[in-house]
Amino acid sequence: MTPRSAPYARAGSKLQLAPWILSSASRIPHEKWGEVFVGTCSVTLCKERTHWEFLNDRDQWISGFLMVLRDRAQKAELLRRLRYSAWETADFNRCCKTIKGELPAPVAPVERACVFLVNNQQSYNKSGRTHSICDTNSGIPKWKRIHEHIEFMAARIRDCAVLCKDYGEALHMPEVDDPRMLVYADPPYLDVEKTFYSVNKREGFDHRAFRESLDRCQASLLVSYERDPNGEVLDLYKPGDGWRVDDKRVTRSLGNKGKEATELLFIRMSDWARERAPRWRIKRVRDMFDDE
Repeated sequence: MTPRSAPYARAGSKLQLAPWILSSASRIPHEKWGEVFVGTCSVTLCKERTHWEFLNDRDQWISGFLMVLRDRAQKAELLRRLRYSAWETADFNRCCKTIKGELPAPVAPVERACVFLVNNQQSYNKSGRTHSICDTNSGIPKWKRIHEHIEFMAARIRDCAVLCKDYGEALHMPEVDDPRMLVYADPPYLDVEKTFYSVNKREGFDHRAFRESLDRCQASLLVSYERDPNGEVLDLYKPGDGWRVDDKRVTRSLGNKGKEATELLFIRMSDWARERAPRWRIKRVRDMFDDE
């Protein structure tokens, strides 16, 4: 089976929800595509290519890793190093302290990519905190095929522009702030902004400011959130402001195993896309998780 996921895992990954999200994307005319909080890049990895694409994440460990995969020589060196990487606690602890800032981060991009991958994949439940020394809830099976996941991801993002910017900067770049662009945004969900995302540890995440930044962007938009009990998210994305919403019942895994929740997908089409939507050819979204 060909891998269909990134070589690493992150909280809030949309791996299982990608087909649902892409079913909406396929109905929005667009010539360009991008993710503004790329994380594991799950949606892009399942999507057909467009004329121009970008991947943005303010987390330098993620954006740096993607940049290594886009460079053929650096990717080859990364694969060579990983081939001889031991699954040992001492190396994991070194990488863990480096990610936390307790040890100086390496300057070389390939070494940084190694640190990031070891910390992520060799930890219990991919938490990045506790080294996993058994097969149960660990990344050992994936680590044994890590080169396949790297090659798959590298091939898909080969022509993507990789950015490491604040969402406001990314959304208002001339190439992105374009009616022909379709942007997928997966911001931190309410009440977990500081829990899972290191870039928000100090300041948190201002959801209203993010919403206002979207208002100033001319692109078509897809925005993911979880339904909150107080309805704060629904108040931010009202139909009268041009948004419509789709929802899907899901079962959470990370930190809330078995918890039922409702995933929301807010959708706004640009004027350019709206004019073309009636005659846009609806493409069938392939189930990217079936065996080929």
